[in-house]
Amino acid sequence: MVVSLLLEAFDSVGFYAEQNRRGAWSDSPDFCYTVKPRVELAGKRMAIVGFGNIGRTVACIMQAFGMKLYAVSSKADHELPAEVQKISLEDAFATCDIVSLNCPLTAQNRGFVNASLLARSNPRLVLVNTARGALVDEQAVAEALQQDRLGAYCTDVLTHEPPASDCPLLSAPNCYITPHIGWDTIEARRRILAILVDNIRAFQTGSPISVVN
Repeated sequence: MVVSLLLEAFDSVGFYAEQNRRGAWSDSPDFCYTVKPRVELAGKRMAIVGFGNIGRTVACIMQAFGMKLYAVSSKADHELPAEVQKISLEDAFATCDIVSLNCPLTAQNRGFVNASLLARSNPRLVLVNTARGALVDEQAVAEALQQDRLGAYCTDVLTHEPPASDCPLLSAPNCYITPHIGWDTIEARRRILAILVDNIRAFQTGSPISVVN
C-alpha cells in the first residue's frame, strides 16, 4: 500500500487513466497529453517512522527505487540496515521528501502528527499513513494541505472508519485516501485463515502459539 499510494501521488497513473476515459487524450493536439507533472522517486529522501517488520520491508522495497532511506526508530544505528540512517522525528519531517508512518498506535503517539510538527515540516513533504489513522491530527493535516504547507497526504486508514461525511480530509486537496484495503488482498486473507487454523489446532493440542497474554 505504501508503494501504491506513493506511485499515485508521484506518477499520477490513476489521474491520467481517468483523463483518458473523459476523452482528454483524444482531444489533445499533441501525441503526449500531459497536464500534471510526474516526479521520479529516485534520489528522494524517505523517512520511515517505526522500523519493525513492516518498516524494514518498506525500506527494502523502496531501496530498489534508488531512494535515500532514513528511520525514526528506538533501534541503535548498528541495528539498522547499512543503507538506512537513523534520523530524529523533527528532522525527518523538516528535511525529507517522504515520511511513511509504519508504527503501532499508543497512548504516547496518538495525534503526534499535529499542527506544531507540520508547521516545522518541509512544505512539499508527502506523508504516507498505512498504520493507524489516529497517529495524525486529521484537522491539522487537512489545514496544512489547504494552505499549501504539506505536499500530499496518502492514507489507507482514518481515525473513524468509515469516515463521517464531514471528515476534513475527504475534501482536502492532494489527499489520496483508500478505504482500509491494505490487508484484504486474496493472498493476505488466505494467510490469515491459515494462521487462524494453525492457532486453533495448536490450542486443541495444548501447545498454544501466537500467545499475547
